[in-house]
Amino acid sequence: IIFADPPYAVSAELWVKLKLDPAFSRNGAGALVVWELPDTPGSAGAFLEENPLRDFRLRKFGGTDFMIGFLPEADDV
Repeated sequence: IIFADPPYAVSAELWVKLKLDPAFSRNGAGALVVWELPDTPGSAGAFLEENPLRDFRLRKFGGTDFMIGFLPEADDV
């Protein structure tokens, strides 16, 4: 499980860097990703573009939005 609650100001930037990093994809293959999204209106858009997660969904728990899904297995890439 990868649970991420990065600072909102850099959350989208960090997600973009990680999803393009081959080491992250390789080492995290098959992991469940739970990523807390910034609470600013429209912020989910950056996480929806070319999202590599399988079984991807956005969920709201209380007043907080999360991106949830699985990184592809090594043989799915």
